[in-house]
Amino acid sequence: MKQMRPLFRRILFVMSFGLLALALTLFFQGVWAALVITNLKASPAIPWAVALMALFLWLGWKYASGKWRPRSTAAGRRRYLRANRVSGRVFGWAVLAGALSLVALVGYWIVMFQLVKMPGNHLPDFSRYPLITVALMLTMACLYRKFHPRTSGQNLTWSMNSILTRLSSVPTNATLRF
Repeated sequence: MKQMRPLFRRILFVMSFGLLALALTLFFQGVWAALVITNLKASPAIPWAVALMALFLWLGWKYASGKWRPRSTAAGRRRYLRANRVSGRVFGWAVLAGALSLVALVGYWIVMFQLVKMPGNHLPDFSRYPLITVALMLTMACLYRKFHPRTSGQNLTWSMNSILTRLSSVPTNATLRF
């Protein structure tokens, strides 16, 4: 029979794993925000922050897919990288489901807007910046939002689900998110 770790040690392990995921997510969001602010203040005509963030995302993707050291964690990183190729048919259904969920969300938003008074959002004045800079930065923000969680926060969250299942012998719920 396996010896079980004390409950406190298991709880501490899971909490530290969650804090690591949160720290990584906040770090990369802070880096992107600092790059955008610096780029827009220093040289808005040249969107160098986009190229730099693309490099960071590529490096993070390579690391999460099992490249580089430490080799002892490479297999685990590859296993928990959830962004894998899917067939065109599956991808098509996923796009359709996403589009329909957006339609439902817009309908819900319209109903809630009618029921509850909400102030409008104050957006920055993008007209001061070149169109290409704004377009590239918005595109990178979308790509960052889509790919970064696959390599850090959600990846660590799914890893935590797996660890919790192993530690408790009870399947954990995939809704464990932060």
